[in-house]
Amino acid sequence: MKQIDLVLREETLEHEKRTALTPAQVAKLTRDGHKIAVAKWADRIFKDQEYVDSVGKNGNPDNFKLIDPQEWKEDPAYENAVILGVKEIEDKDLSDPKYPLKNQVFVYFDHSFKGQDEAWKRLMRFGFAPDKQSPYLSYPGSGSLLLDLEYLVDEQGKRVAAFGESAGYATAAMTVYQWAKKASRQYPYVPRFSSFSYDKKEDFLPVIADLVKQAIEKRVDQNKGNGVPDTLVLGGQKGRSANGVMNFVNDLNQYLSENQQLPVVRWGREETVSKQRDDGLQGIEKFQLIFNCTFSNVACSPFVTDEKLKKFQDIAFIGDVTADTTDDKNRIRSRNYVTTTFEKPVTKLGRNVSAVTINHSPSFFPRRSSLDFSSQLFPHIKDLLNYKKEGVPIPKNSVWGRALEVFESSMLVPTNAYQLGTIGTQKGQAWPEAFEGFIGPFIENFGRKLTKEELKFFPNWLAMGIQGRHLQGGQLVSSTEKFTAALVGKLREHDFAGLNKTAWESHQAKSKEK
Repeated sequence: MKQIDLVLREETLEHEKRTALTPAQVAKLTRDGHKIAVAKWADRIFKDQEYVDSVGKNGNPDNFKLIDPQEWKEDPAYENAVILGVKEIEDKDLSDPKYPLKNQVFVYFDHSFKGQDEAWKRLMRFGFAPDKQSPYLSYPGSGSLLLDLEYLVDEQGKRVAAFGESAGYATAAMTVYQWAKKASRQYPYVPRFSSFSYDKKEDFLPVIADLVKQAIEKRVDQNKGNGVPDTLVLGGQKGRSANGVMNFVNDLNQYLSENQQLPVVRWGREETVSKQRDDGLQGIEKFQLIFNCTFSNVACSPFVTDEKLKKFQDIAFIGDVTADTTDDKNRIRSRNYVTTTFEKPVTKLGRNVSAVTINHSPSFFPRRSSLDFSSQLFPHIKDLLNYKKEGVPIPKNSVWGRALEVFESSMLVPTNAYQLGTIGTQKGQAWPEAFEGFIGPFIENFGRKLTKEELKFFPNWLAMGIQGRHLQGGQLVSSTEKFTAALVGKLREHDFAGLNKTAWESHQAKSKEK
């Protein structure tokens, strides 16, 4: 094979086993004439040989290649290829100077366009190449694109492929497990999930049901009523992740006697609005199991705060399906909130309250979640490859066109100011106030062309979650478009001819004096 059309790459996060394409789907793509490479990966829920066998039986072996993971990062045959994965690529893999190759199209969940931690490291390899239209003709980008699966949406803005149901199901499973371990006082109170491997939910449900029964019996002995935990799901009837939580609870209840089954209360938008108070939702402290399934791309009111956590009198666990560390967009607003892992699945929020906040929770049931997600994504992957095959641009009114628009609007200005050592990245720092002390001086005193080495420190800061509150001429403005235009205009007025070492050190010295 010469040029490869699509690479199903390996995943790099710990305990990740999911995949975006099944063996049967890869076989179908090769049969349709697309040249597909699958990177070897021992942890993938579908084994490498399953892809080989499926293509051999139902596809076109001439259009298929099983490759070493490094090959797609180095071989020119993979330039212009679609690089498909599930989750973000670890930072250490972004340090390879050969990666990415020119004009590759990366498709996966990157979690970088809302100001998440360390997002600049993930974005710094993408951007416009010198021959692309760009405000910076000298920007040494690879020309590679990032089409984030989170922004693959239809005309109504609804995501067309998501792990929502799987995330809700898995988060509920892990949260109930952790609650039952602690409520039954079984050591260790916080078991690691890194050693768990349940290919099927039917293998896990009897295990957790037995543990829940023990926890209920222990609570009865402690005079805590009938011992059954009151359970709250925060999410509307149409929410996929909330429905995933409900599906798990319904499955679990099939293994419990009638008087042990978990009763579920569900609060949607109407209920949460009516119960919203300054310290969180009124009455939420009465529940022992709480599942937050409400995502937000804008600043929102908290459901739980540190003040509210003090009111919990009983052991409680929060399963946060969002696992969002963006301070003003997460409904669980605690100073102790962090994203957890399969190795360390629990974070303690308050005296009686803990939380499970694993951001790739669907990997707890990797086969179930991979089959569900890949069935949603597959029609759109076929569309993307057909655009490539026909040599036509991605249509603006398509799901891929909308994802491309998000990337292009975010990467318009390749400047990540807070990596310059003057602003910092502490949680909770106000972005506009922080930029006010830097952007003006930068434009006026250092608006000259940067070297290629210096430009590596300037990936896009517009993608870092400023979210509509920006600085223009010393004044905060609400329009991202207006701010972008103003900043680009000012930078174009300069030769942008070089941020020399003396100017750099002078700027740092002035910042320290302040």
